[in-house]
Amino acid sequence: MTIRWPWALVFLFFPAWVMAQEPANFSVSIEPETVRVGESVTVWIDVTLTDDWHIYSATMPEGGPFPTEFMLSGTGFQQVRAIIQPSPIKEHDPNFDMVVEYYSKKVRFGVQAKVLDTAMMGNLTLSGEVTYMLCNATSCLPPDTYVFEMPVKIEAGAPRTEYVTSMAVVDGGEDDILDGTGSIADVDRALSEGLGAFLYLSFSMGLLALLTPCVFPMIPITVSFFTKQESQSRGESIAKSLVYCGGIVFTFTGLGLILAMTLGASGAAQFAANPWINILITAIFVAFALALFGLFEIQLPYGLLNRLNQVQGGSYGAILLMGFTFSLTSFTCTAPFVGTLLVLTSQGTWMWPVLGMLAFSAAFALPFFFLSLFPQGLAALPQSGGWLNSVKVVMGFLELAAALKFLS
Repeated sequence: MTIRWPWALVFLFFPAWVMAQEPANFSVSIEPETVRVGESVTVWIDVTLTDDWHIYSATMPEGGPFPTEFMLSGTGFQQVRAIIQPSPIKEHDPNFDMVVEYYSKKVRFGVQAKVLDTAMMGNLTLSGEVTYMLCNATSCLPPDTYVFEMPVKIEAGAPRTEYVTSMAVVDGGEDDILDGTGSIADVDRALSEGLGAFLYLSFSMGLLALLTPCVFPMIPITVSFFTKQESQSRGESIAKSLVYCGGIVFTFTGLGLILAMTLGASGAAQFAANPWINILITAIFVAFALALFGLFEIQLPYGLLNRLNQVQGGSYGAILLMGFTFSLTSFTCTAPFVGTLLVLTSQGTWMWPVLGMLAFSAAFALPFFFLSLFPQGLAALPQSGGWLNSVKVVMGFLELAAALKFLS
């Protein structure tokens, strides 16, 4: 069979011509190449674009072109979902009729994976996928996937601070973008965003817990105990109410401290990564919801409560114990709130339980202190009634929503 030379040359050089026309070229590097259990490894993905092609950011809003997405997998690794990328170009695209975020010419992305306790010592393989979409001024290519594998060496030793990062989840606003020129430690900046939202939630839960049938009716009774004792001055009354609030804060924050000591520095993230644990969390949320609906009550042993309630006296030590006792007796209504927060701490670091319970208990204790300062405010409180049960039912539905989140 005779092959004509012109066609032979076309077939010979066609693959090289296609390669030269590739609009995007990828290169991958890893930092560090040798890691320890508890540390994170960063995969740097450099994308070089030809002509006027551009690639979209990982934080591209919905309703437009496909955002760049990253997936890491491998035995002994857990992806950290904070994407490192430089600030994108933002401009209105008439084809999509929206503001798009993109990069042209060259861009570096970073994505991290944490080394879990299950990782074996020696050489492991970290696999990755980059799903992306390319467009130019006149057309777009269908979304494509770049697949790679990187060798990672696991060595023995304690985690090094510069390579330890949180399992934070970044939601994707401009403030959540991490500078691609930084090092591994830069991802810690994402933690502050998640922690701030968690503390706000904890404080709000503390206020909501006040609006339950076990707690709200006790506010005027407790405040009156401090303000209507004839043998003490106003200053002493305020001081004792402050000590009482300290007992409340000490109780709930102590729960958070116990959980923090149990989980340790990396336990929260590993706790959250276990699918069976997430199923258990779902069941816990459902149980809390049923408790708020009134199907059953969560109560501490009566013997313990009776012994604590027998404590009498006006000393500061006795009043501190009264705050502790009140926290325990209100557990029937506060358990779903406290349990929800303690479960959500698995999404952060070991300090989240302590800080979350501190914010919760501070909000929970605020009315007792401020109404001691301004007792005339008691008259402005609404009367107890059926609306308190309505609050519990609404919170029950929120617990079910949280259960669905963990189940998914």
